[in-house]
Formats: sequence, C-alpha cells, structure tokens
Amino acid sequence: MELIDEFGLMIDKLPNFPILHTVHCLATSASIRSQPGAVEFAHKHPLASMAGNIMIINAGGILVSAALGMPLIGPFTNIPNLSIAVFIWWMIYFSPFDIAFKIYQFKPFQVLCMLIRETRRCKKILWAVSMADSVFKGQWLVLILVGALGGCSGKFLQNNRRIY
Repeated sequence: MELIDEFGLMIDKLPNFPILHTVHCLATSASIRSQPGAVEFAHKHPLASMAGNIMIINAGGILVSAALGMPLIGPFTNIPNLSIAVFIWWMIYFSPFDIAFKIYQFKPFQVLCMLIRETRRCKKILWAVSMADSVFKGQWLVLILVGALGGCSGKFLQNNRRIY
C-alpha cells in the first residue's frame, strides 16, 4: 500500500508543463486519430485537422473562460503549450511508419499515459474551481458547474470536431 501512496505522490508532483500537458496532447491526438476518416482528413486538410485537435486539447480553458466571461483566446496565448500540441499532432499523424501512434497503442504505455492524464484532469478541475471562486465568491453551484466544465470539457467539444 505504501508503494501506491508513494507513486501517487510522485505523480502529483509532476509539473503541468511540459509533462502533464504533453501526455494530454498525446492521448487526445491519438484518440482523435483513431476515429474513422481522421487520418485521411488530416492528410487532405492538415490545417483544419490541427486546429480541431488544438481546440479539443484546450477545451477546458475555452469552456471555463466562456463560463466566467473571460476572453476565449486566453488558452491560445501560451506559445510553449501550443508548440507542444502542434508537435504532438504532427507526430501522431505524420511520423514515419506511424511510429508515434504505434508507440502510443502499446497497452502498458497507454495505461501509464491515462494515469498521468487523470492527474492532469484533477489539477484542471482545481484550476477551474479556483478561477470560478475568484469571480463568484461562495457560489457553490457555479463552482461545481465550472469545475465539471474544466474536467470534462473535452467530451463536450469532441462532438463538434465532426463539423470540420
């Protein structure tokens, strides 16, 4: 049991940038790539594919900003995060011999990525609740709703990716 606790503390101390963000970009891009027709679309319309991936990667920031009346462009102002997102998207869709996607599909690696991604989700919920608390002091319902938007926003926007 101590080993699990130590592993949990080690993952909790991982910095959001670059480790947690990179794993999130990797898992999101691979999830989108596994959809039927995604590869063909990316090869035919790479800019639209990249934009859709970046929108879903930054869905939490977009929806939390919208809910709190903040500028929607906020999540796109962090150039290092965008650079990692674009690089991971390129690796998943255009790496030679699909090596990046094949590495991600290796089950033990995928499980590790999902574990790290859930840690990021917890931190994202905490960030969303703190942002909501700074705008709406003591409004518990708003805090809960904005926390849910921060943690589950990728699924809210994922259906919209079929538009492009």
